[in-house]
Amino acid sequence: MYPDIEPYDHGMLDVGDGHRVYWEVCGDPAGKPALVVHGRRADRGPEHQHHRPPDRRFRDGVPEGQRDGNLALAYSCLLHDPDPAVREKAARDWCDWEDTQVRTHPGRRPDAAYDDPVFRLRFARLVTHYWAHAAWLEEDVLVREAGKLAGIPGVLIHGRLDISGPPDIAWRMAQAWPGAELHLVEQEGHGAGGRRTTELILAALDHFALRS
Repeated sequence: MYPDIEPYDHGMLDVGDGHRVYWEVCGDPAGKPALVVHGRRADRGPEHQHHRPPDRRFRDGVPEGQRDGNLALAYSCLLHDPDPAVREKAARDWCDWEDTQVRTHPGRRPDAAYDDPVFRLRFARLVTHYWAHAAWLEEDVLVREAGKLAGIPGVLIHGRLDISGPPDIAWRMAQAWPGAELHLVEQEGHGAGGRRTTELILAALDHFALRS
């Protein structure tokens, strides 16, 4: 990896409707900019959730009448319940599921961040809020509008074992984005912590930096 450095600029981007997104800029202010984006399956709305059935323990964490519907919305309601015990159980159930689906290799240890009850609740509320509303994006809008990126080079890096975000969207984006380069990484899953994924990210950044 590159040496750790502090951002020289950062802030909150107003994206409308009272929402803000954190951003930061690192590296050489006079250098060539590279945007690193970690996305979720935001183009798939609640109507597609039944295509990825979660395990029964996860489904059983919400009221029976909501188990075949928008599970993210059902969990979001539990995470805002007036009863602290209900909120805590929902946060633990959600984070247990999140942590389990990214541990695709034997011996991979659970994420210690989920041991913090404050983090668990905050994380689960944030994720379910966006998932329940499909990030307020129209169905398939990312792929449909990808052609507008023509002329902007991009590298898509996706673990083939990514359960929470299967690689079909990355593949479709690569077809719709002129000039995009897709890498499906064998034996790696969600996140950017795998050795091969890290190598590909660094290689892409180095390549862009050397381009005239």
